[in-house]
Amino acid sequence: MDGCTRHRIHYFALNVQFVDSKNEARIFILAVRDTEHQHSSDFIQRLVEDILKNFEISKQQVLSVVTDNASNMTLAVQKSSEDSITVVAENEDELEGISMLEEETSLDFRYDSEFKTMTHMRCAAHTLQLAIRDGLKVRHVASLISKIHQVVVAARSPKIDAVLRRKTNKGAILDQATRWGSTYLMLECLLELKPALIDIVHPDVSLPDAQWNEVKQLQGLLRHPFLTTKKLQA
Repeated sequence: MDGCTRHRIHYFALNVQFVDSKNEARIFILAVRDTEHQHSSDFIQRLVEDILKNFEISKQQVLSVVTDNASNMTLAVQKSSEDSITVVAENEDELEGISMLEEETSLDFRYDSEFKTMTHMRCAAHTLQLAIRDGLKVRHVASLISKIHQVVVAARSPKIDAVLRRKTNKGAILDQATRWGSTYLMLECLLELKPALIDIVHPDVSLPDAQWNEVKQLQGLLRHPFLTTKKLQA
């Protein structure tokens, strides 16, 4: 499950993955809902349980839930998985097939078992991107990216953008905090535009050779997590 914001509307999406009767992996989108600006863990929990109920899916059928690292998501899963479940067995033979029982509470073999029914898995791609974001906050790197932003913003001005598109058939792109890998794509695009930017001979879109080398090094460094993220998303 995941959330996103588009045109000031906060969406929540829930996918289900399962193995069908032919032993093939399947994935379906169960729902995409407008959260109406409610982001609390309680609201998300109720929303998820409502969606599962609509599709007649019990929480006992859910093996694991994958979310990002947002506190409201993780807390919603925690609350949903802390329900107490009572398992009833008619005789001792049936107990052999129940592997999750914890302790016998009565002579009629009624067992109370409190356990988390759903395993919570943090999205590996999101965790990787958080690590990258922390790395980009290092003072020297942050200073370099700040300078790159200035160049990219200037390159996106109508006059310079028109020249770039005429010469290269593309324009500079600016990274976005919510777009995974966008910093890498910004650097990659800037390096592709480098010859045209140098030919323009404009102070707002020029960098010293040393900084161009640093841009190239940072782009090469970010390429590895970018490709890894793409594989994780696949």
